[in-house]
Amino acid sequence: VLPQFSHIDTVRNFTTYLYAVYRYSDMVFFDSRSAEKDFLNVKFKIANTRNISSKVVKLGADIFITDSKISNNLLKKKYILFVGTIEPRKDQSLLLDAFEKLSQKHLDINLIFIGRPGWNNDQLIERIKKKK
Repeated sequence: VLPQFSHIDTVRNFTTYLYAVYRYSDMVFFDSRSAEKDFLNVKFKIANTRNISSKVVKLGADIFITDSKISNNLLKKKYILFVGTIEPRKDQSLLLDAFEKLSQKHLDINLIFIGRPGWNNDQLIERIKKKK
């Protein structure tokens, strides 16, 4: 849907992958209604008439902390947590811009990125490293 935010190889390979999904899948799971809508819109545009069920599922996990020292220390700090590959399509630079403004008023807040470096992100990675 937004190829400008993906690596050219991903765009090229995704089209082949997507056509295979439309041809062979009986059910597809999505992490958002927006992704499901995009999938169905493309299906309609290419005039695919196969009946493919879809379902939106929530992402996440239940975390159980049994050590009260750990849980108390975590609860004393304020965090913004981003989990995912560092890459342009996820617009982490916008998050970093917002955090820079927010942290001027709230000195006790921390921004944490969890994820592997993706593609085309050298400048953002350097920005994040400078904030340590």
